[in-house]
Amino acid sequence: MPRVAKSSSRTKTSSYDVAEHLTQDAVAERMGTTKSAISRLESAGKHAPSLATLKRYAQAVGCELQVKLVPQKGV
Repeated sequence: MPRVAKSSSRTKTSSYDVAEHLTQDAVAERMGTTKSAISRLESAGKHAPSLATLKRYAQAVGCELQVKLVPQKGV
C-alpha cells in the first residue's frame, strides 16, 4: 500500500509514494468510510481487509491494486 499522510505526519504503509499526500480524513471521505477505519487499514496488526476494501483504498489514493502469485524458488 502507498504512503498516506496522517494529519501532519506520514504513515509508512509501503515503499511507494503517492503523488498526492492525502490525510486519513481525505482518504476516508473518498472511500465513504471513517478516519478510524483508514487508520486500522494502514496499521500493521490483526486487521485483514478484503480485496474489495484494498481496491477501494488503492483507488482513493490514486493507485492500482495488483495481486500476484509468484512461484517459490526451489519448489
